[in-house]
Amino acid sequence: MDSRRLYVWASLFGLPLAAVLIVISLPFFLFSIGAAYCIAWMLYLRMAQTDAKFNLPLNPSRVYKANVAFVQLLVGWITDLPLIVTYLHWRWLVRKDFPQLIKRDIQYSKAHPSCKLDTYRPSRERAPIIVFIYGGSWSSGSKFIYTPLANTLRELGCAVVVPDYRKYPLVKVASMYEDVRSSIQWAYDHAEEFNGDRDNIFVMGHSAGAHLITQTILSDLISKVQKEDSDRRTLPVVQGVILLAGVYSIERHLAFETKRGVDKLSAMSRAMGSSVEGYAENSPYDLVQEHEELFATSSTLLESLPKILFIHGDADTTVPREQSVDMYNMFGQVLSPERREQVDIRIRLHKRLKHAQCVTALMPNKFGEDRLFKSLTGDIQEFVGLSSSDSH
Repeated sequence: MDSRRLYVWASLFGLPLAAVLIVISLPFFLFSIGAAYCIAWMLYLRMAQTDAKFNLPLNPSRVYKANVAFVQLLVGWITDLPLIVTYLHWRWLVRKDFPQLIKRDIQYSKAHPSCKLDTYRPSRERAPIIVFIYGGSWSSGSKFIYTPLANTLRELGCAVVVPDYRKYPLVKVASMYEDVRSSIQWAYDHAEEFNGDRDNIFVMGHSAGAHLITQTILSDLISKVQKEDSDRRTLPVVQGVILLAGVYSIERHLAFETKRGVDKLSAMSRAMGSSVEGYAENSPYDLVQEHEELFATSSTLLESLPKILFIHGDADTTVPREQSVDMYNMFGQVLSPERREQVDIRIRLHKRLKHAQCVTALMPNKFGEDRLFKSLTGDIQEFVGLSSSDSH
C-alpha cells in the first residue's frame, strides 16, 4: 500500500476518531481548568486578602503556580502521616509520665493570650536549654505540631522550650521579635523549673523562625554594643544559634516568591510592612552589612556574638540555600581573617534535604528513620556540646 492510500485511510478513520476523543475529553479539560481556578481562588481568598490590594488571579501562569504550591503542600501532608501515627503511638506509651516530661500552655508574656509555651524536661539537671522558634511564613504554625521534634531534643539531653508567638495578620513582625525576646527571657528566668541551665541557652529556628531569632539576637547585640535603648532590658547571654533553612534577605526572598507565583499567598511582604524600607530594616543580611564597621572593629561585639550554625538543603524549593550561603558569606565579608578566628560560625549544606525535612527529619518515625536523622542530630549534639552519654 503506497503512502497516498495510507493517507486516505488515516483521514477516513483517524480524523473521526480524533474528533470523538476531543469531544469526550473536552468536559474533563474544562473541568480541570475550572478546578485549577477554583483551587487558586480559594487559596487567595484564604491567604491573600488581608491588609493588601486584593485581586483574584486570572493569569493562567499564576493560577498554575498556585496549584503547584497547593499540590506540594498536599504531598507534604500525606508524607507526614507516618509521623502523626508515630506521635500518637508514643503519646499512648508515655501517657502516665507525660505530665512530668512536658508542661503545656505556660503564659510567658502578657502581650496576648496566645503567648504561651511548652517545656520539655530532661532527666538530667542543668541541661543545655534550646528555645525553638518554628516557622510558618510569619502567619501560621502551632507549638503542638513540634512536640515530636522537641522531644527528640529532650532525649538528646536538652531542656526545651517551644513558644507560640503572635503572627500576621494580628501583628506585624516587630511584635514577633518582642515575643521571641520574651520567650528567651522566660527560659532564663525559669530554667530550674524544667532542669535547664540558664548559663547555657541556645536558640533554634526554622524558616521564618530562623529569620526572627537572627534579627532579634543581632539587633539586641548591636544595641548593647552601641549602648542604645539603655532603659530596655537586654537579652540573656545566648551561647549559640541553630538556623534551619532560614530567610535572611527579605527583598531577595520576595523576588524568589514572586518567581514561584506565591508572593500574594505568602504573608512575608505584608508582615514586613509592604515597603522596600521595611524589607531592608527586617533583613539580618542588611543589618550586618549596615554595621560592617562595628563587626570589623568592636571587640565587645566579637566577644558577645554567639556561635552560629546554618543548616540548609540543596533540595529546598521553598527557601533556596543561597539565603544561608549569602548570610554566612556576609559574616566572612565583614570580619577580617584574624577576627574570623575568634568566632564560631559554621554552615552545613545537605544534599537532597528539603525545606520541611529540616524539621521532620528530627521527628521519630516508627516506619523508618529519616536518612538524615543521625547527621542532623549529630550536628546539633556537637554544636551544643552534648555527648552520647547525655542521650536517653
